[in-house]
Amino acid sequence: MKYIIIIFSIFFPFKNYSQNIITGKVYDGLNKKPIESVSVYISNTTQSRTTDKNGEFKIDINLNGRPELVISCVGYETQILNVINNNLEIFLKPKIIDLPDVVLHSSDKNGWKTWGKLFLDNFIGTTEFSKNCKLLNPNSLKFNFNKNKNILNVTSKESLLIHNKSLGYIIKYDLIRFDFDFKTNSNIIEGYTLFEEMYSNRKRQNLKWEKNREDSYYGSMLHFMRSLYKNEIEKEHFEIRKIVLNNNFNFLINKLIPRDSIVTKLDSSSVLLNFKDVLQVLYTDKEPSSFYIKGDMNFGLIRRKQISQLKLSENSIKIFENGSYYDGTNLINSGYWSWSEKVSNLLPLDYLPETNQKNKK
Repeated sequence: MKYIIIIFSIFFPFKNYSQNIITGKVYDGLNKKPIESVSVYISNTTQSRTTDKNGEFKIDINLNGRPELVISCVGYETQILNVINNNLEIFLKPKIIDLPDVVLHSSDKNGWKTWGKLFLDNFIGTTEFSKNCKLLNPNSLKFNFNKNKNILNVTSKESLLIHNKSLGYIIKYDLIRFDFDFKTNSNIIEGYTLFEEMYSNRKRQNLKWEKNREDSYYGSMLHFMRSLYKNEIEKEHFEIRKIVLNNNFNFLINKLIPRDSIVTKLDSSSVLLNFKDVLQVLYTDKEPSSFYIKGDMNFGLIRRKQISQLKLSENSIKIFENGSYYDGTNLINSGYWSWSEKVSNLLPLDYLPETNQKNKK
């Protein structure tokens, strides 16, 4: 079985806090001088600020919990903080770019020509929305190929800038890790994401964006994780079954797994997902996209539904109300989600479908 780890944000535990204002000041770690125009944002949300001429920032935390603050600036190493206190003093280290100890398949000059399509297919994706999702600064990418391990590693000297005109988002992506393993045809993606909503004077365009966002949301991992947390698996049209791994054979047990057999409550803000073997997750409410190329992971079942598989590499993961989970590196997915869970379909944690927003009012 081939699995893909896709971690579009590295999530940390969220606790129940009321709305809060975080203040701080950002300095150069060497000369101790304040830095202007530093991007400060809450990972995987639309919440952000930039520092003023004195290096100061103030950001409202509208997401319940203990947020993950990302401090990003060209020429400096990105810093991540689990925010607990106000009046933060943050010292950024100047970025030193060293080549990893690998055998280069291609030079920086032709790296994009050689590996660009593979990177875009696995990062932006090949979904219906990918055709209107464009990476604006591909020249920031550096491609390194390890011939011995047959692994491609991609890094970026600056934040990746992406316009997703299908979902109506301007995305800033701080790439932490992109590895593609040619032996297993699998990849690992890690990073921190900031979303900015696009606005249009045309009502039809805004309605189109909302429709596309809902289409991307329903049946996604974000939708599934929120359903697990709320104990609404059946209501939200998910079905879970177990696949037992036995040597070179995989056996699907065609019996629905109750949510309580794999999820236990930890505290008032999180639940624990823990299981053995592999979970098959079937979303029954809509057919797969016509852009989806079916592989060998459908196990002969209903091919007109979205079928994905989840596997834990070790331990368990915590799931929070907004759909985030930790540690994301422990959860490996394959099947439909390994194709659909790409930047072109990505939504922020503070996104709610229009129907849910109306219900909250």
